[in-house]
Amino acid sequence: DPLHKSGLESPDRRVQVNLALSEAQGKAWLDISVHDTGKGVEIGAYDRMFEIFGSTKKEGTGLGLYMVKSSVESWRGVVTAGDSRIGCSGTSITIKLPISAGSSL
Repeated sequence: DPLHKSGLESPDRRVQVNLALSEAQGKAWLDISVHDTGKGVEIGAYDRMFEIFGSTKKEGTGLGLYMVKSSVESWRGVVTAGDSRIGCSGTSITIKLPISAGSSL
């Protein structure tokens, strides 16, 4: 998948994936966080990394994270990016998906 692949393409990579259940605004959410220890994203690039053709890589197509965002939003979820929470460099991507009553994971 594009999200996991982005983290693995970093040469000195370490990737951590976290799953959690949370509650906000009276709804239950599945939180999926992917953190890596790559070189990170330049300042200002977080705003465009989910746009179509918005790659931050020289050889990137700019489709991977765009497809992630489109899929997450089609499920009424939210995807955000920020600095990594592991190590002193890298990027974190967090996906929040609503959980419906009676649904199974």
